[in-house]
Amino acid sequence: MQNSNGFSLVDTLVGLVIIFFLAGTLLPLSSHLQSSLYNQKLELHASEIALNGARAVQLYHLTSGEMTIQNVTYDWHYTDGEICVDFHNTKEKRQKCIGF
Repeated sequence: MQNSNGFSLVDTLVGLVIIFFLAGTLLPLSSHLQSSLYNQKLELHASEIALNGARAVQLYHLTSGEMTIQNVTYDWHYTDGEICVDFHNTKEKRQKCIGF
């Protein structure tokens, strides 16, 4: 309720509580989404490295290699009909294997 002097103290406090509550819930959610998108991007790059590794196996008979994309190093190796790509995401070392 607004009086002739502006908003009351209670109205202001309720408004601030609502704003802090929304910010407190949206910031962790935003951080989680950003981390999830980054990990998905790393998985996509690992798939691209696996594709390039498959081409190198077929064309040049190579069995391993290394590529760096955006300061992340991807090591790939070919064994028993599948290509495995090793990389570090935000939490741990990961390995993505694709058979061909």
